[in-house]
Amino acid sequence: MGLEILAALGGVAFALASLVVGARLLALSRRTGELPEFAVGLAFFLMGGIGYPLQAAARGAEPLGTMARITLAAVAMGCMVFGTVGIGLFNWRVFRPERAAVRHAVLALAAAGIVCFLWQAADPGFLAAASGRGAGVAGLEALAAVSLAWAALESTTYARHLRRRQS
Repeated sequence: MGLEILAALGGVAFALASLVVGARLLALSRRTGELPEFAVGLAFFLMGGIGYPLQAAARGAEPLGTMARITLAAVAMGCMVFGTVGIGLFNWRVFRPERAAVRHAVLALAAAGIVCFLWQAADPGFLAAASGRGAGVAGLEALAAVSLAWAALESTTYARHLRRRQS
């Protein structure tokens, strides 16, 4: 019981932090008009602030009924698609804006996210997604992991470059 409460508190803290950071970055993007702030702000807001809690609710909300669980899971997956693409856009515009190949990779990431969403809808459906099952869910989780790992790699590489330049 104690670990479940700790996990729930951690999940709530993550979602709240994602909402706050996402909202602040979206507000900044409104002032600056810049795409990177908008893209990463949207990713935080949708993936961590909305999608994560909705997916958790879909998994644990059997009393809500089938239609509610399907809706929660579908919206959560949609948030994950948009958030994953937002991370990709951020990576491209901040770290490699001059590279057409990276722009094409972001377009491919968006297309793959849409395919995963549609694949899940077709088979086995969003009720399975509410339980974390299905190739579409697995594919979308892999795409999100790739985009986040890409951001980590680019950030680390850029920080290393700045440290060398400072020396």
